[in-house]
Amino acid sequence: YVMDHFACYGKQKKSGAMGLNYEMEYLIGGKSSDKQNLEIVTAELLLIREIDNYLLLLQDEAKQLEAHGIATAAASLVPWMEPVVYQALLIYWAYEESVQDVQALFRGETVPLVKSLPLEGVREFSLGYEEYLLLLLLMQSRENLVMRSMDVIELFIREEDAGFQMDACIAQACMNGEFYDKYNKKYMISKEIRYD
Repeated sequence: YVMDHFACYGKQKKSGAMGLNYEMEYLIGGKSSDKQNLEIVTAELLLIREIDNYLLLLQDEAKQLEAHGIATAAASLVPWMEPVVYQALLIYWAYEESVQDVQALFRGETVPLVKSLPLEGVREFSLGYEEYLLLLLLMQSRENLVMRSMDVIELFIREEDAGFQMDACIAQACMNGEFYDKYNKKYMISKEIRYD
């Protein structure tokens, strides 16, 4: 539902709409401004990409040799600093690559979820900005997603009815469902949700 009906960076609502333009980012950040929510999403995307880029550097022998060479030269007066400089270089290079990855996502391009050496054949595992948002949404608590989704829906309805309040609408819901497995065994599910 969220992916189909909520706006996000690159898929904004029509101008003049009340509320947030980056609704999916709000589900992740929970802040009252688009700017703050986009900053939170950007930081989380950078972290995801930096971890992968750092792991990629640990597989790249040429980059490791280059980092060792620079670290050895930089720490020639203080030899115990060599491993610190080495790790700092790898982390910096991973961060620099992550910034480029996130910029590519904001331009509408795709970025591999997991990069590997060599990069040929990785394209089928590349994700766009909205798919990365979906990953971030999956990491959120169910309670936050439900409450923040109701906030967004409330803002949308308030465009037509300024006095609308979601908490005045929901008290309790009971849902029942049934399904059959491949052995034709019947399962019944019952779920009760209360909104206090």
